[in-house]
Formats: sequence, C-alpha cells, structure tokens
Amino acid sequence: KSVLQNGDYYIGPFVDGLKQGKGKLYFPNGQIKYEGDFVKDKYEGKGKFVYDKGEYYIGDLIGCDIFLDDESHFGVLKDVMKTGANDVYIVDSDEHGEIYIPVIDDCINSVDIENKKIYVTLLKGLI
Repeated sequence: KSVLQNGDYYIGPFVDGLKQGKGKLYFPNGQIKYEGDFVKDKYEGKGKFVYDKGEYYIGDLIGCDIFLDDESHFGVLKDVMKTGANDVYIVDSDEHGEIYIPVIDDCINSVDIENKKIYVTLLKGLI
C-alpha cells in the first residue's frame, strides 16, 4: 500500500516510480476509486471507475453522448482524466471544442451506459 501526495492510496506494482500493471486506487477514506490496468501512471484498458452514482468501466464511458439539463446534445466523451481532487471528463463539444467537466455531483446528473448517454449540468465558467 502506497500513499500518494493527494492522500489517495494505491495497491499494485510500480515501475520506475510510476503505477504500472494491475492495481487499485483508493480515496483517503478507503472507498475504491479505480480498479484496473495502469501504464506509466495512467489508466489503461477497461478498468473500472467507482463514483457515488455507480461503477463504470472506462471503455464503456468513452464515446457516450453528453446531454445538458435541457436535453440538448452537448458533445461526446473522448477520455477520462485523473486529477488530484476528482476525475474529469474530456468532452469533444459540438460548439466549443474540447471541454473539461469535473466528475462531481454538481455536474454529473446521470449516466446511462446502456444507451451511451451522460446528462450533465455545466457550472458557470466551464465554457
């Protein structure tokens, strides 16, 4: 078990000081955050994210359509980025180019993996 600078901790192998191979990343409170493969400290493959609103595999999230509160299409999820505080959805928006949406309860309203739809609220300043 290795404690990271942001308080998260990681159980799994390291290569040259970077997370590498199968591992588990936990929040400081012990709740699992991500389980799966790491390559050079980054998520890789079809690992599983665990959020307050449920568990999702990265590969299932990528390509989901993003919709706003008014149900208008906003863009497509192209990647998930790990940050110190929370994960961030990287969205290829229809009108604004690449947009970063924090994966927090105030922004992510629902995730419908079966229909490849994610509903979000854009906080002031995100675009």
